[in-house]
Amino acid sequence: MNDEQAPAEQLPQKEDGIGDDRLALKPHTDWFLASLTSLANKGLTFPVTLFVGGAAISGILVGGKTYFDEFSRMMRRSFRDNEESADIMASFVDQCGSFYGDAAEIAARPPEYVHLVEARLFHPGADPVPKADGVLWRGKLASVDGFCWGTLVWERR
Repeated sequence: MNDEQAPAEQLPQKEDGIGDDRLALKPHTDWFLASLTSLANKGLTFPVTLFVGGAAISGILVGGKTYFDEFSRMMRRSFRDNEESADIMASFVDQCGSFYGDAAEIAARPPEYVHLVEARLFHPGADPVPKADGVLWRGKLASVDGFCWGTLVWERR
């Protein structure tokens, strides 16, 4: 057995939304990060830093519902001068977020996307983007090369 294949007895079983579901993950998807993402989809949050294609994306791992709820609020703020546009955009985002609405359905399928709030992108030799407040970030779980617990802190030198 290699590190990519955890024995079933070491993982919570299907009633927790993880466990045997790891077999349905896309190739090269980290089963442990997928398990944490499943827990986030149930309402837990975690500080993480994801490594994707040579960059580090640091923020708070949240579930898809939380991500889309916050995205909807952001749309309303962005279009505050145009209530009709705000309603259209927020309604569209709410509809997209309804995918994460039924807890039983979410628990029954393995996650494909990872969601961060307060995210910042770190790249070697450059200031983080954004420098101040973080942003919402969504990426394919299968595209994450690695991760660590905790968020990065940037200090100007």
